[in-house]
Amino acid sequence: MKRNLLFAIISAVLLFSAGCSSSIKDQSKDAESSVKKAFEAEPKEADEKLKELKVHLPFGMSVKKETANNVILKKGSNIYILFYNTKESEDSDLVYKMSIGQGEAPYLTKTYKDDGRFGYLIINKVKKDLYEVSTGIGGIKMTTEVKTRKVASTAEMMMETVSSAEYRNKK
Repeated sequence: MKRNLLFAIISAVLLFSAGCSSSIKDQSKDAESSVKKAFEAEPKEADEKLKELKVHLPFGMSVKKETANNVILKKGSNIYILFYNTKESEDSDLVYKMSIGQGEAPYLTKTYKDDGRFGYLIINKVKKDLYEVSTGIGGIKMTTEVKTRKVASTAEMMMETVSSAEYRNKK
């Protein structure tokens, strides 16, 4: 009886840990899908006023510092950089092209287009089990580094944030 119980517990732990560990291949596929959905969805209401932007920040995310064209955000132990170029419209691909033109070829790039907007997802390997994730629309881009298992959920949250961003002095 004890042997069967021990076997059941070990099996459950192994199944649970196998479900929690996710490959970058799986995470990238999920990220592509969830970022596309977030890009196509109705943007969340921008409720945080920054110097140049209004943006929706997810629960638990706060502004740490604002500089010209950058906002440093924090959620838990993760730091996010929200970059913006007010001279670039929502259909601009300049920030995307500059982002993929730096250093080694990205692990993954995916672009999205609709109604005059150009969006993208970029995933770069930093080191084992650590990836840089960037999402953007036009001249607004958000970047962070996360463990492999958080790539998809982080990318989705970042696209929701970028999608909500509006320039405060929109002309």
